[in-house]
This record gives sequence, structure tokens and C-alpha cells, in this order.
Amino acid sequence: MKQLLKIIIVTLCVLPIYSKAQSVKYFDGTVYEALDQARREKKMLIVEFYASWSHKSSWMHDTIAKTENLDKHYIISVIYTGTKDGAGLAVQYAVNDYPFIIVFNHYAYPFDHIDS
Repeated sequence: MKQLLKIIIVTLCVLPIYSKAQSVKYFDGTVYEALDQARREKKMLIVEFYASWSHKSSWMHDTIAKTENLDKHYIISVIYTGTKDGAGLAVQYAVNDYPFIIVFNHYAYPFDHIDS
């Protein structure tokens, strides 16, 4: 489990150096729809909790957005915590600092999380 998390972190931090434009296609829909899509495609789901006021959150968002081919292996979803629904999900998943990322397995169970 920790090995997979290390691979994801390296992918998020190293590969964007070689990419200039936004490469990742974020899932267009709710996090619940993203979980359903991940189940159907048997992919893991990366959920990024984004706070516009957090510089670290902005950096992580830009890093994920520029990571080539990440969306070929994972479903990627972003939750904007400045919205009512996003704030509710942040409370539900105990988000207390940014950036905060939860990785769900393809059975829709939280596999691990990455926080600052």
C-alpha cells in the first residue's frame, strides 16, 4: 500500500517538469459519479480537495493538472471546498489541511490519503 502511494507521489511531483500544458482530464461530475465510473472501469479514484486560498493546494492542483497520462490509469476528481457541497465533503472526510488527496480503490473504499 505504501509503495503505491510513493509511486503516486513521485508521479505527481516529478513528471510535470516535462509537461507544459494541462494534460489531465478531470472527471466532469460529482465525486459519487466519479466513484461509480472508477468501479465500472476498475480504476482507482484520486480525489483532490481544493481550497483556492491555499497556495499549497493551488500548487498541487497545477501539478496534478500537468501530469501526463495520470487520467489513463486513475479517475481524477476535484472537490472545490469553497462550495457548500465541497465544504460538507471536506468535513465528512476530515480534511484539516491542504493539499488533501484521498485515493479510493475500485471498490469505492478509501485506500489511503495524502495530506501536507
